[in-house]
Amino acid sequence: MYGVVFKCIRVVLGTSLCKWFASSTWSYLRGRRNSGINWNKEQNTGKNGRNTKPKKPRSGSDPIIFLNKLKDVRHPDIALKIFYRAEERGYRHHYPTYSAMIYKLGRAGKFQNVKTLLDRIKYEDIECNETLFNAIIQHYGKACMMKEAIELFHTIPQFNCRRTTKSFNVLLEVLVDGGWFFQARELFESSHKMGIVLNAVSFNILIKAECNLDRLAVARQLFDKMRQRGIAPTIVTYNTLIGFFCKKGLMTEAMETVDEMAKAGGRSNLVTYGVLLEGLCNTRRFNDARKLLYDMPYRGCRPTVVTYSVLVTGLLKDGKTEEAVRLLKEMEERGCKPDVVVYNILVNFFCKDRRVDEATKVFAEMQRNGCFPNVVTYRMILDGLCQEGNLNKALEILHDMIEKELVPHINTFNSLIESLCNHGNLAGAALILKEMRKRSWAPNVKAWESLVRSISNESDKCQPENLYSQLLLIKNDK
Repeated sequence: MYGVVFKCIRVVLGTSLCKWFASSTWSYLRGRRNSGINWNKEQNTGKNGRNTKPKKPRSGSDPIIFLNKLKDVRHPDIALKIFYRAEERGYRHHYPTYSAMIYKLGRAGKFQNVKTLLDRIKYEDIECNETLFNAIIQHYGKACMMKEAIELFHTIPQFNCRRTTKSFNVLLEVLVDGGWFFQARELFESSHKMGIVLNAVSFNILIKAECNLDRLAVARQLFDKMRQRGIAPTIVTYNTLIGFFCKKGLMTEAMETVDEMAKAGGRSNLVTYGVLLEGLCNTRRFNDARKLLYDMPYRGCRPTVVTYSVLVTGLLKDGKTEEAVRLLKEMEERGCKPDVVVYNILVNFFCKDRRVDEATKVFAEMQRNGCFPNVVTYRMILDGLCQEGNLNKALEILHDMIEKELVPHINTFNSLIESLCNHGNLAGAALILKEMRKRSWAPNVKAWESLVRSISNESDKCQPENLYSQLLLIKNDK
């Protein structure tokens, strides 16, 4: 078919123009074939009249395939090489690939590369999404690069991107978290000049900052200003003020703020009750704390394990151990099963108070109740037993831990070696060394000193050969 067409064109246009037309036409058709466009029936018909499937485009030329490939690369330097190599092969980057690469580089703290790609985006006038700049501003904040974060925020409009309250709030929070309070206030006050409409989040960030600086009067002014502008305070606003009062022991003011929130139609949440309970415990008002805990379900908020743990911690700090243990039983009766965090609070308290027997009772009880200890639980128990000199029990619990495929911390091993050597249990120390060697760990300086001192002080010539062999093996591994 194409042959007949070209013969007709040759007659009309002449040989030279015909060659040009043929070349252009074939280039166009080849481009369509490689672009991955679906061909209709006519286009898919071959010489013999049979339907033939169009060839699939190469994976490198497909934007989605290339983007996924780029995202799958973990190392940012390798990803950047792939990014530039694709460009050298004729691939034209678009916003998704630029943003994926910038996110990856930002997380890795490679800000010079980020700036290079941003300059290219600006030069090519690629339309951007504000979320990209929000992420970079946050990465700058984590790297304590506040000036760069401020500069980037002010240049957002240059990137074919509309700057909104979202990026404003991101920068405001970064400045507050980084301790740049003066710059945060300055930014807040100049919001109208930038065309930014402040919202509840904007006020909450600054109110929190003023509370952290113990500037309650300024925080209250912002709270009043917020309502004057017709912006309703949120639960976060009220919780920030309540938390400040509880921290200062001003429980009357905290309760008044709760009532004020209720009148405004707000409802206390778990955070509200958590800070109130902590405040009541810190001021030793335990009866009021219990009453508040039991009233929570009637106020539409069911206590959780975290809520109970606040009161348990408060009771233990005040030495009310029996009440704390009773509260655990009450938790179960009220359908709130204690978790490993609550049990760890009790174990930690008993171990620090040199009451290791009671800690081991809690350790056994939690397992009977179907709550399995974690690495933290085992470490606290082992440290407590080592301090008490109950090394046989410590080795038994360590064995149980390893059987459950929980990996002890290297400091736990070092503590055990010191205690075992100090009590002359070289056979036990040899077992610990063997376990350490399995994990390619070596004892620290204190543990080495204990080992050497124990061996050199041993008067009996028949010292455990096992210990020597483990020491030599570890030395050779190093």
